Amino acid sequence: MNPRLLLLLLAIVFGAGAVWLFTLGDDEAPHAAAPGTADTVAPESAPTAANGDEPATPTEADTSDSSTAARDAVATRDALVPIPADAQWIEVRIVEDATDRPLPGATVLWSDGAILEALQADPTLLGPEDVGIRADVEQIAARFGWRTTADDRGVARVHRTESTQVAARLGELYGTAKVGTGLVPPNGGFEVRLAPDRELLVRVVSAAGEPAFGVPVALRWQTEDNPHRNLLTWQPLASTRAPDGIAHLPHSQLWRDSLPKDRPFTLMVATHMPGFDDPGVGITLEALPSEPVELRLPACGRVGVRAELDGAAVESEWISLYEQASTAMRMQRPTLSLPASPGDWTWFENVPIGRPYGASTRVHGGSLTAQFDGPVAAGGEVRIVLAPNGETMMLTGRLVDRDRRPLVATEFRFRVRGGRNDGGGLTTDDDGRFVMILGRARNGAKASTLRFDVQRGDERPLVAELPPRELHPGTEDVGDVVLGLGELVLAGSSSCDGEPCRLPQGSSISRSEEQEGREPRWRASRDLTFWSADDGTFEFRGSIPAGRLRLNVGQREFLPVEPIEFAAGTRGLKVELERGATLQATMLLPDADWQSPVVTLAPATAGGDAARKEVNARVWKRDDGRQQAKWERVEPGSYTLRIRLTGVETPIHEVPDVRMPPPAGGDPRLVDIDLTDRVLVQTVRIFDPLGEPIENVQGGVFPNGQDENGELRGVAFVGATSRLLLPRGTTGAMVGVEGYRPAFVDLDGTPLDLRLEPWPRATVVFANLSTLAALPAGAELQVRLRPGESERRWRIYWRGGTVGELLGPPSNWTEVKDGRAEIPVGDEPRALDLRVRHRRKSATIAIAAVEVSNTTPNVRVDVPAAGWDAALAKLAEAEK
Repeated sequence: MNPRLLLLLLAIVFGAGAVWLFTLGDDEAPHAAAPGTADTVAPESAPTAANGDEPATPTEADTSDSSTAARDAVATRDALVPIPADAQWIEVRIVEDATDRPLPGATVLWSDGAILEALQADPTLLGPEDVGIRADVEQIAARFGWRTTADDRGVARVHRTESTQVAARLGELYGTAKVGTGLVPPNGGFEVRLAPDRELLVRVVSAAGEPAFGVPVALRWQTEDNPHRNLLTWQPLASTRAPDGIAHLPHSQLWRDSLPKDRPFTLMVATHMPGFDDPGVGITLEALPSEPVELRLPACGRVGVRAELDGAAVESEWISLYEQASTAMRMQRPTLSLPASPGDWTWFENVPIGRPYGASTRVHGGSLTAQFDGPVAAGGEVRIVLAPNGETMMLTGRLVDRDRRPLVATEFRFRVRGGRNDGGGLTTDDDGRFVMILGRARNGAKASTLRFDVQRGDERPLVAELPPRELHPGTEDVGDVVLGLGELVLAGSSSCDGEPCRLPQGSSISRSEEQEGREPRWRASRDLTFWSADDGTFEFRGSIPAGRLRLNVGQREFLPVEPIEFAAGTRGLKVELERGATLQATMLLPDADWQSPVVTLAPATAGGDAARKEVNARVWKRDDGRQQAKWERVEPGSYTLRIRLTGVETPIHEVPDVRMPPPAGGDPRLVDIDLTDRVLVQTVRIFDPLGEPIENVQGGVFPNGQDENGELRGVAFVGATSRLLLPRGTTGAMVGVEGYRPAFVDLDGTPLDLRLEPWPRATVVFANLSTLAALPAGAELQVRLRPGESERRWRIYWRGGTVGELLGPPSNWTEVKDGRAEIPVGDEPRALDLRVRHRRKSATIAIAAVEVSNTTPNVRVDVPAAGWDAALAKLAEAEK
């Protein structure tokens, strides 16, 4: 995947997108009321400023009576989830971004993961026009979360969970911040910085000029050198609403974060409808139109869809409509999804005519789909029934306990190995019966495992596993499925720091598989049930083949535990766990592309010598620009914290005598470590020999001086222009990009424009192919330069390979067409490999040793008939 596209995807995952779709339930915009007239009040227990001109520094509040008063003072507006009684309350400053002045009276709204989980459990709460709303903190919090008002110091109190997000507004000023418990508070506490909020209005009309409702609207951008139109935040931002067909796209000031920063681009607003490749209308962020942008749909009809089983309507949650022939990238293909209308047709309006479509829904744990031609005339309609067909495999039955009592209205999980459905969740009816859709039949389909699991509260899980069976089209009644506890494999108890505790989730049983002449291979069993209780007791039950067994304890916050070997049926196994310490640090660094520092803890003995290997932190860049490092499950002791840049051995900063566990209140030396004067930002632009920017590169910058026996680490290019962090001074480095000769440069912060030379190419001619047996239909003959023998590896974030791939020409397979192929070659002679490939199977063809380099631009190869025939025979055998 293109790193820039991956960057956009990650932006969605971390909530960087912002969308405006809904107003409040009472049609009131979520703006703050004037001070003194707000519908909520600041908590009476909030501390007052020590000085009227200087607001007090926000600090974490305790969970005593004062926090209870704060909780009671918050107007929840029928929040989906109540505020926990033991909530942790913190103060958040609301300030104007341009002036840093506090903003009393600002409306403050917040929500968290519990709200999103509740919405996921009941998506209908969002309504049929929920496009993009999940990414808009303000709207989620306004409709389903909590609100309060900033006091006269510009401070608001919010309760803090792992995923708390805050939005604040005062008039036209708006801002958001993440304040979850996983984030280290900055020096001075959390704050929300408000800047002028801007929205784009888009009106969509039909081909006849009438307002069109429920039409998704998206932003797309493209660069001059790439005709592909990228979807901003990978999703539409809003949909049009009655009565005027206008979509409100909010917070346009935030869009810049998801757009290119180093090259010109064109930004367009367009509809995002299946069956219509809307060219859109160009806009600029700097001068958004004050009047609604108008978009026009082509001639449209409508499509009605419903799910049926045995000729009767059956309930499903959502129905989706998509275009069959869409050429867009999978994650950017327009899809419309609507809540299913129980027992009735679900209507998709504004469906462009003359296009092939598909519709799908989930019913009884499986998918029902249909492909069809859409409306053929403006105003026409098509009705589609989603139902099992002659190829659909279904199972029915009844879940009962060991006393043959039906498990009525009981949620259960099922797992299938074989068929087209790997498993899912269902609920039995009032008689304990179930209907299960396994998908379309395949020739010889067989379910080697058909398993049912029921977990009710903290009770021991019930399980049943049916014998293997052939799967056939139609409906099979499996009768009563009797669930029980299963055979005991292991029982015991666990303690944490001497106190009873649950054995961590993620604990598992593995069984050894003996390998002749080699150490046994341990393979985890996926078919056992695991149960643990607050008193520390735990059980594993199920069926497991004979062999050596061992317990693997889940890590969570505990120090690592060596696997514990035991005999099947063991009772009374004791597992003693020790909690490891958690440490976090934040760093201030200049902005750069895809680069975080390498942060480690180096354990030391009393004499100061390293006692163990350094412990790497997980490091990520926060929304507020800080880099945060986190260690978990660290043994007690004294450590030196070291901060390095990727590929550079010498630390740019050290903090000695870091204690684990950390002191109460944390170590102030580890908050907002300012490294801005220790690094420089290096801009590198790479071009081909003609001076054209090189996009979609695979490679990066590798600083010199790394351990020759270790992995070569580098900083990735994210496009033709990259901004890298390097230590102050001059750093020698190799620029390695697959397909180009490496370049060796000195970097000192001066912007570098670098032209890379591609590897020369040689033509390989296979002159005697016409005399050999014909290849199977659809097979390819492929040749490549044999890879170098270097075992040293290079790595850049998500990619890696052998160093030879950067220092020498690539060894990609190239198809031989008309007896010829062009392959890249280097300065040193390298041998050729030849193979035939068909249906993902391949066989090597033995040829005489032939070496090529840049001094041999043309090479002739005669393929031995014996080697050719042997390869075809091997390929045919592999495909059986």
